[in-house]
Amino acid sequence: MITTSATFATNFANAYYVRFTSGVLNGRYYTITANTQTANSTVTVDKNGEDWTGVANTDTFKIVKYWTAEGLFPVLTQTTFVQSASNLTGARRSELFIPNLTGAGTNLAPSRRLFLKSTGWTEAITGFPSAANVVILPDSYIIVRHPAAVTSNTTFVASGSVETGANVVTLATRVGSSSTLSQDNYIGLARPKDVTLSELSLGAAFVDSASNLTGARRDELFVFNNAVTGINKAPSRRFFRVAGAWREAITGFPSADSVTISAGAGFFIRKYPTATGATSFYSNVPNY
Repeated sequence: MITTSATFATNFANAYYVRFTSGVLNGRYYTITANTQTANSTVTVDKNGEDWTGVANTDTFKIVKYWTAEGLFPVLTQTTFVQSASNLTGARRSELFIPNLTGAGTNLAPSRRLFLKSTGWTEAITGFPSAANVVILPDSYIIVRHPAAVTSNTTFVASGSVETGANVVTLATRVGSSSTLSQDNYIGLARPKDVTLSELSLGAAFVDSASNLTGARRDELFVFNNAVTGINKAPSRRFFRVAGAWREAITGFPSADSVTISAGAGFFIRKYPTATGATSFYSNVPNY
């Protein structure tokens, strides 16, 4: 529970999060589960089982509203998704997929599938409930699927304020000692600028490989080619790091320090298992 000097008139529960802007938790965010709406309000957050040792009364934070399907893509004004005529599979057009952020393993299928009708966002599950308030996390990506019936390209232009502080991305690992127990972590950096692999500054959150040999590999980073059409596309490029230097997993293992991840593009990090399955925390600091 966090005590503030502010008075809140809004119920933040499950629709907003706290992001620390200083202290030992600088850059980390936590979902608000409850708050009071009186003078010197309190905010209760889900700590995700994390250790808050070292948090001080002087640490600062901000309260931010989560992105939602309707918030990012309002039914009346958005131009990214082609509307579906009904809930029927054959009447579907563009769909929005949310990666599986809690499942164990690699190559995980998306966890949620949404589509847009004239009446609003709908989830493709039994009963077809409203999906207007489905949360899209600030450190993950989404997948836009256009079926063959959508014959023209669409775009999405993000607008809003630029985040100038640190953002911490949680990287999960599994317990084990074989690559068969690796864990995929799906990431989307909320930055308005391209970034090279070296500029990611993953540091100790990304475990180096001992050599180029497949058996000596540890953590890997995968990117997609969004200029290529297709459904369930495999990653287009695969990278690993040896002694702090990025290399691409192709013939010759060329240097990849200057390979660029485009602003807003999604990628994923495949974490090699560890003896304890400890979570890594990657602090991304903007390069602008």
